[in-house]
Amino acid sequence: MKKSIILTGAIALALGFQSCQKGDDGAQAAKDWATIDSVSNLKATAFSDSLNMECLMAATAKGMAMGDSMVNASKKGGKGGSKPKTTTVVTPPPPVDPKKDKMGGSNTNTDVKKDKMGGTQQTNTDAKKDKMGKPK
Repeated sequence: MKKSIILTGAIALALGFQSCQKGDDGAQAAKDWATIDSVSNLKATAFSDSLNMECLMAATAKGMAMGDSMVNASKKGGKGGSKPKTTTVVTPPPPVDPKKDKMGGSNTNTDVKKDKMGGTQQTNTDAKKDKMGKPK
């Protein structure tokens, strides 16, 4: 039993002596962590920059390829694409006063319909036959 007490005391004395010999371990740990942080930040920045540069190069290459294909297509006569459309200007009809049309007593639309029904209007095929000189 005496041997175990002496052995425990010796271990406690050795640990106490060891802790006094280390000195200021907190300052050294802070320096180590600062070094680790700076190295990791540098590696992360370098990796991010390389990815950004790789993406920029890929986008530039694709853009140049698209531009070259458009230039080549325009030199060949433009197989695809849309042609500019011609626009027609439609003039609106003159304003109509509804009171005059209804109460004036003359309706030109009704007169035209009566003429069509009566057969007085010449059809398109009859006009073509007259121009060609063939009998009806």
